[in-house]
Amino acid sequence: MGQLRMLAALASGPNALFFAGDLGQRIFQQPFSWKALGVDVRGRSAMLRINYRTSRQIREAADHLLPPAVRDADGLEDDRRGAQSVFEGPAPVVALCTDQDAETEAVAVFLRSASEDGIAASEMGLFVRSAELLSRARAAVAAAGLEARQLTERAEDFGECVSIGTMHLAKGLEFKAVDGDKLKEGEILFRYAGQSSRIKFTDLRELLAERDRKAQLALAGAAGKLATVGTANALILDTDKNVLDADGREILIDEELAKGINFIREGQFDEVDGAPTLKLVGEVKPVNVQSLLAEKHIDKAISQERILEAFLAQETVTNPKEYVLAAVSQPRKWLPLFYFTNQAGLTPAAMIDEVKTLATSQKEKKKTVIKRLSGKETAHTSSPTKKANSVAFDVEQGKAKVPTKLEDVGIFCQAICSISKTKMALADALAALKQCYDLAAADSNALSFVFKAACRLDELFCQTA
Repeated sequence: MGQLRMLAALASGPNALFFAGDLGQRIFQQPFSWKALGVDVRGRSAMLRINYRTSRQIREAADHLLPPAVRDADGLEDDRRGAQSVFEGPAPVVALCTDQDAETEAVAVFLRSASEDGIAASEMGLFVRSAELLSRARAAVAAAGLEARQLTERAEDFGECVSIGTMHLAKGLEFKAVDGDKLKEGEILFRYAGQSSRIKFTDLRELLAERDRKAQLALAGAAGKLATVGTANALILDTDKNVLDADGREILIDEELAKGINFIREGQFDEVDGAPTLKLVGEVKPVNVQSLLAEKHIDKAISQERILEAFLAQETVTNPKEYVLAAVSQPRKWLPLFYFTNQAGLTPAAMIDEVKTLATSQKEKKKTVIKRLSGKETAHTSSPTKKANSVAFDVEQGKAKVPTKLEDVGIFCQAICSISKTKMALADALAALKQCYDLAAADSNALSFVFKAACRLDELFCQTA
């Protein structure tokens, strides 16, 4: 506050100072009055609602810890509603642990999964609420087989180590993988003036009421429009499938058909009487339906999920070489390659030549695919966890129990990655992994293990010289 008072004294004339800040990120300073320090920003401030640094998923998760609006000591209100992020990202994962040991194992699994996905240790951060909990962070990093470095207020380079520290030291830093420790089951943290603490019942009730109010308003608005138009005259537009649907009827306007239809733009036709006319609101462009659907199919077909699902189903695809080439542009590092290489009638060496000719900006991913096809990098894990090691023997003997709970997926998949041979039939192994895939559908960490286990089965059953 002394610094602000000095700046106010040094400034001369109007509009001499400019400040930018976020009340929701205030964790170091107790609230204070700007006006009392000689800086009156009332009526002269504006909200910036475009977020260029935080993904939509992380911003929405963080907003749950804040009220819709935060007010400072001068009565200025920071209304977070209407904020927009310019990019998407993975949703944060919340894991509930029964005790400290389970917590350590869960964090270790998260860190190992990030490492196996190609994220360097220096790009990982593990943060706790207070300095007393740093020992637990170190234990989790050690259990993951990685080294930790404790953050300080000085900028230091500790090489390939996982950064650990309190949440106060996380401000201004960026990591590709971040884990937050020490939250008790049932606790909901809320941002109060100067600190984050367990939410009060009245504040929680207000947040839930606001959430329900927004949902009701959105539903009421849609229902009002539907009532005005009439259900018999309403269509549902599915912008993903490019289909207009009305009680089972589908309407597609093909390029040739569109040439024979005359649209009259709203505001350009005021005749009351006459034949029924289609009124245009917005823009209509004739398209070739078949080419449009083909484009959408190709664009969506060869995703990382599609590659995994085709492998698990041992599907005969129409363009197997493209499945290998598509792996270069996917977010995940571990994708089956040899199954599709064989199906394309190519040797790994020939497929490597195909990958080398691929024009792409994903240079590192391209190198990774080439390494995997050449056998220089494999999904084999030489140091699984104790639980996974005990399951690995059963997998080798072909007697492994198929997981039925999400918490067992990671252990089973790590066991698969640790084996060098198995008596299990490929069909049985794929069926077990398909079960794991279904269980892990909403858990990105568990999915990472499934993808890598699929690669290990691909290597064991499909890799040729």
